[in-house]
Amino acid sequence: MNHILLIGKDTDPFICCFKGYLKSKHYKHTVINDLKSTRTSLFLNKDGNCTINLILDDGNIELNPTKTSIFIREPETIFERPSNRDEHFANREYFALLWALCYIVQKPVINRPNLMGWKNSYDSLASHLKLLKFKHSSILELVMRDIEDNKSEIHIQNEVTNQIGIINTDEVHPAWFEKKSEHYFRYTMAPHHKYLIHICVGHRYETILNDFSYDVEGGEHKKLIKAVSQQLARSGIYFYALVLTIHDDELILVKVLDKPPFSWINGIEDRINERLLMELT
Repeated sequence: MNHILLIGKDTDPFICCFKGYLKSKHYKHTVINDLKSTRTSLFLNKDGNCTINLILDDGNIELNPTKTSIFIREPETIFERPSNRDEHFANREYFALLWALCYIVQKPVINRPNLMGWKNSYDSLASHLKLLKFKHSSILELVMRDIEDNKSEIHIQNEVTNQIGIINTDEVHPAWFEKKSEHYFRYTMAPHHKYLIHICVGHRYETILNDFSYDVEGGEHKKLIKAVSQQLARSGIYFYALVLTIHDDELILVKVLDKPPFSWINGIEDRINERLLMELT
């Protein structure tokens, strides 16, 4: 039987949920709550195969890379933000170890880091979905330019940090206008406050919000989601939320969340857990 490593905070409700599901299925699994307190050794055997040895607080685990898969819940919370150069160096060393571990195992890795860490491949989806329009660094200018259109909502995304924001034209949030940013922003005007949200595991998806009564079971939509999932899989993203809106009869990508909030999963967790297990094995 395969062994699944769950890497993430044991206080995360979804980690607890998925752990409980694996336990109910009698599936071998280990939760690594703090990577820095885990000692990891990789041994190259004479036959050319590797053995992974994990030294945890509750004992040692020996793993076969051909029978091990990994699920990383929240990549950016694994390491605390460094406060000095020594901590920064240590974080990079632990990240290098995690990167090596993810690439040695031969079973699926969900939220696999690439050479540049964890990078949301937002731009790579441009051939499949309309993206938020690219504009310059002054949010005030770009909002005032289109404010006369009487649109009720503005979707804005920070080009560098991926921070998402929604501005109602009749209730503008002052934090977005404090000063000219060094970053660039994407934005689009929308005549509504409506969304289409999928929770996706690979190309399989559950629709948790459909304000448009959009045909989510149609063949064209399934083909689109499959193409999007294949593109995201190249960045190691297999479990994510896809947030879309519709404007002028076009699907517009608002956000890809590679760590869907548990509140979005609550109620459909059994189906999500089942599909995650299928994806990991």
